[in-house]
Amino acid sequence: MVSHEEVAADFNAAAKALGVDGDELGDLLACLSSLPDKELAFFPKGADNKAIIKFARSKASAAGLGVGSAAGAGSLPAAAGEHF
Repeated sequence: MVSHEEVAADFNAAAKALGVDGDELGDLLACLSSLPDKELAFFPKGADNKAIIKFARSKASAAGLGVGSAAGAGSLPAAAGEHF
C-alpha cells in the first residue's frame, strides 16, 4: 500500500512538471491528504505525471471541489440550483 508521504512526493513532482500551482495545487493537496488508505491504494504510483494529476483532479471533483479550485465549484449551474 502507498503511504500519504509517497503520494505527496509523487504528486508534488507531477504538479511541478505540469505547472499545476496556486489555488488548484492547494485544493488538490488538501483533497489527497484527506483520502483514506483504501482510496490511496489506487494512487497511480509509478505512472506518468498526467495520470497522477488526473487521479487527484478526479478525487477532488468527486469531493465536490470542481477542477481548478473549490471556489469555482459554487459557480457550476447545478450548484446554483439550475438543472438541465
